[in-house]
Amino acid sequence: MQGTDENSLPVQPGLEDGLKLANILFRSAATPILFIDQQSLILMANTSCTQLLGFEQSELAGKQFSAFLDQEQIQDFNALVQSLRRDEQYFRSEFRFRKSDESAAMMELTVQRVELSDKTIYALYFDKNNFYLAGAEENVTSLDASALKDALHSLQRKHNRYLSDLAHQIEVRLLPDLEKMTREPDLKIRNNYKDVLTQELISLSNGSSMQVDRDLLKLTPTEMEVCKYIQSGLSSKEIAGMMHSSFDTIQTHRKNIRRKMGLKGQKTPLCTFLRVEKRLPGNHARTREST
Repeated sequence: MQGTDENSLPVQPGLEDGLKLANILFRSAATPILFIDQQSLILMANTSCTQLLGFEQSELAGKQFSAFLDQEQIQDFNALVQSLRRDEQYFRSEFRFRKSDESAAMMELTVQRVELSDKTIYALYFDKNNFYLAGAEENVTSLDASALKDALHSLQRKHNRYLSDLAHQIEVRLLPDLEKMTREPDLKIRNNYKDVLTQELISLSNGSSMQVDRDLLKLTPTEMEVCKYIQSGLSSKEIAGMMHSSFDTIQTHRKNIRRKMGLKGQKTPLCTFLRVEKRLPGNHARTREST
């Protein structure tokens, strides 16, 4: 058997070669992928994406992604992008797209935030398995085999989207508090976490949405966490214990939240406002409120 020498061993590609390989993988990937910048301008799309939407690369690059969305969903998409606060955080949702032949198609879209060395961009992944012409369900007028098959496929797609969304909601709404609860030595604080998780599970069983109110995007991640606990009916003292912070710090967060929500000088309890006006997850919260 002929032996191998040092030159036959695999080596790590250099930066230029690595970029070349990454570009090949991107363009040949079966999953339709598209990149946009923070202003939602399209940077590039792979071959699968251009084929799916029916546009050439030159027709996509440099244009606003919103130009290919249904007018009523542009605000929802912008809010979704703004809600991604961390590198590699992602969100899935269904959107209606305008194709090159002016037909409308519904597709499930995953949006992922990516922090580069000098800028933030967003990777958009189109789910070809959850793709269908908009209005197809409404056009079924008879119970022939073809219509029944299309209806079953539509139900399967909706079921798949539900399972995908449920898994994502569990990841972002339950697992962080569950991890904190397991590390918390104080029994009273653990019970507070249990109460919050119970309400989150109830809201998920009722089909509560993860859509974020646009006003809540003004808040910092810490203020969002404080809002979640306020909405669950916890007092500032209890929240301070759960977040390992001081009572005064939590009170400052509450004041900042009230200011950003336009409640400064009003008597509306913050807990009631968050449950009723902002529709945060977990509306079956404890009855005790604190202003």
